[in-house]
Amino acid sequence: MPEEQGNQENQEKKWFQALKLEAGRAFLDLHFIEQELSKEKTNTAEIKQKVAELRGHIEELLAQSKENTQEMFENMQRILATAKEQIVALRAEIDKLAAPPQSYGYIIRIHEDNTVDIFVNKESRKKVKVSGKIDVKNLKIGQRALLNENYVILEIDKEWEKTGEEAKVVALLDEDVARVITHLDEIHDVILAEPLRGQKIREGDSLLISGNLAFTKLPKSRDIEELALTEVPNVSYEQIGGLGAQIEEIKDAVESPFIYAEIFARYKRTAPKGALFFGPPGCGKTLVAKAVARSLSDRLAQQYNKNIKGYFISIKGPEILNKYVGESERKIREIFGKAREKSEENCPVIIFIDEADSILRTRGMGISSDVEITIVPQFLAELDGMEELKNVIVILASNRQDLIDPAVLRPGRIDVKIRIDRPDKKGANEIFGIYTTSDLPIHAKYLDPKHKQFNEKYERFNGDVGLVIKEHIIPEVVRRLWATEEEPYIYRGLDNVEIKADNRIMLVQTESDKFTLYLKDLVSGAMIKSIVDRGKQVAIKREIAGGEGGLMVRDFCVGVEIEMKQNEELPNTRDDAQRWLEIQGRRERVLRADPFERRKKEKTRSIQVIPTTGHYL
Repeated sequence: MPEEQGNQENQEKKWFQALKLEAGRAFLDLHFIEQELSKEKTNTAEIKQKVAELRGHIEELLAQSKENTQEMFENMQRILATAKEQIVALRAEIDKLAAPPQSYGYIIRIHEDNTVDIFVNKESRKKVKVSGKIDVKNLKIGQRALLNENYVILEIDKEWEKTGEEAKVVALLDEDVARVITHLDEIHDVILAEPLRGQKIREGDSLLISGNLAFTKLPKSRDIEELALTEVPNVSYEQIGGLGAQIEEIKDAVESPFIYAEIFARYKRTAPKGALFFGPPGCGKTLVAKAVARSLSDRLAQQYNKNIKGYFISIKGPEILNKYVGESERKIREIFGKAREKSEENCPVIIFIDEADSILRTRGMGISSDVEITIVPQFLAELDGMEELKNVIVILASNRQDLIDPAVLRPGRIDVKIRIDRPDKKGANEIFGIYTTSDLPIHAKYLDPKHKQFNEKYERFNGDVGLVIKEHIIPEVVRRLWATEEEPYIYRGLDNVEIKADNRIMLVQTESDKFTLYLKDLVSGAMIKSIVDRGKQVAIKREIAGGEGGLMVRDFCVGVEIEMKQNEELPNTRDDAQRWLEIQGRRERVLRADPFERRKKEKTRSIQVIPTTGHYL
């Protein structure tokens, strides 16, 4: 027994010595790790904390091992082994911190000997080897590669470069090389990365570049996209009333050179570059421009017996203006660039610029911020550059054509000038017919002979809604709208009281004449649509209130009254009236303007005569 007890004590001593030896090695490893951490300038606080915790844990194990049995010793040995694994992990972290930095490069060429050329930066081009783990056949131009300190490719980034700077294409030097200009006006030659190869790159396109590579074709500027490049609008000439003569003139001057291009070519007659639609506001200039685009597209499709898709670029003049120098000019370049791009599809493209006088104003007038000094030349440069293009025409619209620069309107540029004037009675009938159709509800007194308000003159309609609208309601409303002192119109209002229409707007005295401005002198397609909408609203309110539904003449006459009230707040001074009348399409020089409605509201002032009282009152 004493001998066995001595052997056990000797065995425990050996275990303890082995444990101390393992712990000593662990302490030594921790010491080396602490020395290496002291050399690192990066943030190593977290690793130092782990080392301190591990050291304290090992010291605690050594203190407990003197009193433990063989079983406890084996448990501590396993814990110490775990600690050693943690030390190995800490050393790996230290190795990462101490490792030299790795760099990235972009692949620009792949050689047959399985080496590749890379750009490390703009000035540094290197021929490097590829790790055996990477299949060279799968490499593509523009991919980002991770390099070690010996410039061997270790990894390939799966994603393409997404950051860089925007640059515009100046010229294509080769199928895979483009010359670009940055926002700092620096010119670079860049290699097109794989995603760009196969795409159609044009001058003026925006590319995302990084270093000497271009990766992505950027969309056009958002402000230009918002200028509404759309397919041709679904508007036909049949939807336009009162402009029959102007439409025929447009067909001859604008459409014919595109439809009969061969005949025009024989006579060496080129198509016009542009047209100006001018006239009072609300008379259909924009609508006509849309109809031109639709008609041109449809007629070309019919001629060539295939579907031809046209485009309509609609721009409001003020949308182009920008407070930053050069931005307005850039927008004009991009608009024409977009038109050139679409015209290559062999389809008609119309650039419609509304309120053209806001950007193409006569230079040097001194009544604006003089932005036109640079905008007008840019527009003219783009317009003159259109000689080589086909299927593109510029249409300007303005109600102040006298303000547009003469260089824009000269022959050879905006060749066609068409006045879109106010409708006459016949034209007003046509416009009313467009907005009041036979599918609208009509008051029963026109259709039902048993109705208490049925009139014998309605018998000829024989219950036909279309006839009631065309031959009775519309002519009566036009008479109400055209009422003057010489041609009065009397009707019953909502309270069933007879009303004599008073359409006088303003008494105007010019240098050569004195005349009364009536509502008929301000009639436009937009006003007629407004009157129809107001008349419908009157009928709707009556039906909601429990009255009889359906439209009748009185509803539209009330609509005219409401429209008259909208025109009460008119300019009441000579200068204001002069400008207002010019916008309305009249050019007389005003000496005096006296709105009738204002004169009715004014009260005469009594004049008190004070007798002479000397120098003091």
